[in-house]
Amino acid sequence: MQLLLEDTAIGGNTAGPGVVVVNVYINHEKKFAFVEMRTVEEASNAMALDGIMFEGVSVRVRRPSDYNPSLAAALGPSQSSPHLNLAVVGLTPGHGSAVGGAEGPDRIFVGGLPYYFTEAQIKELLESFGPLRGFDPVKDRNIGNPKGVVYSHRGAYLNALSSILTCGMVSMPVYLWSVPMFHCNCWSFAWAMAAQGGTNVCLGNVTTKAYYDAAWKEIENLHACVGGTSVRDDQRILMSGVHVVVGTPGRVFDMLRRHSLRPDNIKMFVLDEADEMLSRGFKDQIYDIFQLLPSKI
Repeated sequence: MQLLLEDTAIGGNTAGPGVVVVNVYINHEKKFAFVEMRTVEEASNAMALDGIMFEGVSVRVRRPSDYNPSLAAALGPSQSSPHLNLAVVGLTPGHGSAVGGAEGPDRIFVGGLPYYFTEAQIKELLESFGPLRGFDPVKDRNIGNPKGVVYSHRGAYLNALSSILTCGMVSMPVYLWSVPMFHCNCWSFAWAMAAQGGTNVCLGNVTTKAYYDAAWKEIENLHACVGGTSVRDDQRILMSGVHVVVGTPGRVFDMLRRHSLRPDNIKMFVLDEADEMLSRGFKDQIYDIFQLLPSKI
């Protein structure tokens, strides 16, 4: 590979002949390598190797995750030289310019595409707006189909900011996840949490008990209204003021009926596992609860 990189510099650099690769770190387990080049120019030229076939395998070349195009521009070219001649060493230029695209501020994020679209259909759709300079669909790890998004650092950055603004996220928030971080880490919400110095609470097994136990540890002023406990204690705690109430239908209805749980103060009502409760005879109790809730909920 060293010889390959040296030869591909023919016609494409100003540093002249010599050892192009300074250092290589190979991770055999995850099948990737970090390659440190002699100059910025030669590192950019190496991006032209993206997509070439090497020993029967398509080579995938990417910039480091912390690569900043704006800062790198002051050090040297960020694109491979147009004079680079891969044919000299018997290589056909890869499809990096058509598949992965160059990292930079011009990359955009496209989301909300139907999940059943194939890669070819997504590409055809995007090309209807004009020629593509890059195309890098995010794929499902299990089945290999596109996940309805085309990912970029700029898109993730903008999505994270929009999450902060849309959700009115305060500093140092705590978020309890009940679904996997899919679609670019839940539309970059995990990165929005990091930007605000927040804490992500994740569950290995998402059950009602695990969810409640995790919430009990992280949320202040949380109270459980369940059968088999003291009604007076529930009344006293609810009257003193709580932020979150978790309860069974019967006890929640009783607290509403006694005016210990004031419906006017309820901002959000979550009916968890509704199908299970409705199939087990709680339909009337749930109906009675909704009759006592404000219409705005």
